Amino acid sequence: MRDFTKLTPAIFDDKRFVSIASETVSPQVVFFYLMGGKHQNSAGCYKLPDLYAASDLHCSVESYVAARLALVEAGLILFDDDTNELYIVGWFASNGSLTNWKHAAGTERLIYQIESPMISDAAFQDFETVKEEFERRQEGRDEKRNRNPANIHPLTSTPFMQRAAGRIG
Repeated sequence: MRDFTKLTPAIFDDKRFVSIASETVSPQVVFFYLMGGKHQNSAGCYKLPDLYAASDLHCSVESYVAARLALVEAGLILFDDDTNELYIVGWFASNGSLTNWKHAAGTERLIYQIESPMISDAAFQDFETVKEEFERRQEGRDEKRNRNPANIHPLTSTPFMQRAAGRIG
């Protein structure tokens, strides 16, 4: 079984996808929309008013809200009714591999922008685990670089690079 697959946000605007929309929407469709829709970001938490979501999904607001409530009850998302913000529970476990320091800082900034203490606390708690893992990986890379006294990249010792540098004929 695959661990990852892409879901393009454009699918929710695709004419073929929209043509099969109905007045009611299932919690499963709403979950995929929340996971991969155009409002999603690297932090897995964001503001999403019900009218936006219902419009994107071409369903009634009542149907969307019922599906969202089912997702909350199932423990798949957290939602704050006061701020219209949500968090995909376990977002960082499946989507949280930080690639660089800018990515980590940007993700952290998105969490800071969340008004809801419930949502931001849950996101920060999950994010900290991923950030600590990222920092350990970075420290390991730094140690490898420091073991190389001249800080020379390993590819510079290949025959091709040696010829380019004029060291071998």
